[in-house]
Amino acid sequence: MLTEKAKGLFLVVMALRQRGEECFGIFGDHETVLVDRERKLVRPLSLFASDGRVLGPDDVALVNR
Repeated sequence: MLTEKAKGLFLVVMALRQRGEECFGIFGDHETVLVDRERKLVRPLSLFASDGRVLGPDDVALVNR
């Protein structure tokens, strides 16, 4: 059972796992895959704008509030 703080890192850990699979080319050859409760494969994580567009590194900026 994960603590609430550990649950807060879930997306970070999943993003790092997916990035590692991309960098090391082990996707598909890996012994485990991430599935949902219905045992369907989970899509790769993406960052979305408020209007639903998928954002990449060149699409975002940090600004003061």
